[in-house]
Amino acid sequence: MKDVNEVFSELEKMGVIDVGHTNGTLRDHLLGTYNILRRWNCSEELCLAGLCHSIYGTESFQKQTISLNKRNEIRELIGEEAEALVYYFGAHVKEHFWNYSIGAITLKFWIVLLEKQRS
Repeated sequence: MKDVNEVFSELEKMGVIDVGHTNGTLRDHLLGTYNILRRWNCSEELCLAGLCHSIYGTESFQKQTISLNKRNEIRELIGEEAEALVYYFGAHVKEHFWNYSIGAITLKFWIVLLEKQRS
């Protein structure tokens, strides 16, 4: 697993960063996600997953900036577990996720729960 600057540099080389995204660029969105997770004191691995969370495309961001054929390269870059989170985030259907959540459980709750399960 590399540090955030190395990961970001590799994403730039792959052409991910300057893609348009809601209210700005994907660069802004991915860095913003990374910084939120950092402020929540999440592990670096989880923060790197946040940095890459939509690179394969998502239900609402349908631009696939990196082919699924490059999953091994992303795994080497951010680690196996982080890449798996990125993959699952892109593959999930929001409606199913929210239909099966209980009440007003926040994203932070899910992240904290994941972190505790890993400990």
